[in-house]
Amino acid sequence: MRPTSSPLVMLQAVSGGDAAPWWGVPVIAGGFLVLGAFLAFVFNLIQDNRRAAREKAQRWDQNVLNHTSAVITLTKRLLSASSDYQAAQRVEIDLMLDQQRRGEKIEFPTIARPALSILSDTFEAFNQACDELALVAPTPVRVAVDEHWEHASSLMQTVSSEESDASRVNLSLSSDSLSATVRDYFGIERLGRR
Repeated sequence: MRPTSSPLVMLQAVSGGDAAPWWGVPVIAGGFLVLGAFLAFVFNLIQDNRRAAREKAQRWDQNVLNHTSAVITLTKRLLSASSDYQAAQRVEIDLMLDQQRRGEKIEFPTIARPALSILSDTFEAFNQACDELALVAPTPVRVAVDEHWEHASSLMQTVSSEESDASRVNLSLSSDSLSATVRDYFGIERLGRR
């Protein structure tokens, strides 16, 4: 009769020698568990950093869009206020010429004062909006804002109506150029005005 082997003897025969100590399997499993937790932590940290960087870039981009929109809106108001002021000046000049023709004492009318006040307030708001955009904008947009501000400043310094008309055209073109620069920065295709 053949002797029967015990399970321990069979395990030693199959494994080729002494059996692993009883604590070996839990240590190896625990090591893999710790390694997995560490890798998960590193992966989550990388993902969190990427998400934070993406959200920060989106906030800056939104700031650029908001401030550009404010500058463009104030440019339109500035152009309108400049036209209104010029029209009020023409009315004042016509009134003074009419007084002169009739031989009356020339009194300086105050028709253009409210229009001048609106123009000054609009230009002040425009200056502030340009400064805010220049603070958050990338270099190409900042250059375009500076050029745009120069055109608005020259509009404010014009004396004759011909100079004012030319300055308004230049400011309007500069506004289109600023919009195009911001579109290029964001990779938005240009659309022609119809």
